[in-house]
Amino acid sequence: MNNLVEGIIGERPKYFRAPFGYNTDFFQKSPANEKMLVMNWTYGYDWDEEYQDKKALTEIMLNSSYLSNGASLLMHDRKWTREAIEDIVKDFHKKGYKILDPKLIEKPE
Repeated sequence: MNNLVEGIIGERPKYFRAPFGYNTDFFQKSPANEKMLVMNWTYGYDWDEEYQDKKALTEIMLNSSYLSNGASLLMHDRKWTREAIEDIVKDFHKKGYKILDPKLIEKPE
């Protein structure tokens, strides 16, 4: 699969997120062999029907009990997420959180 992705975008994948967060032994081996960093999320809600609008998604992302320093937030490319992302980021900054540039994440060599 990585060869296919690399052929399309010109870059080999560096990160791996197991489907549905199932970080089983099976889903740990392949990324390790490919020198990919296994990533998971702390929380995300945009898949849940209850949060599929800008206001509800912004509210839960900013006030989740899972929000903490170092949290990794799961967000999908969905209409309501695109509509909410600017407010989410601005309000995270107001709360004193910073968004990490993914280029700063150390990857296996």
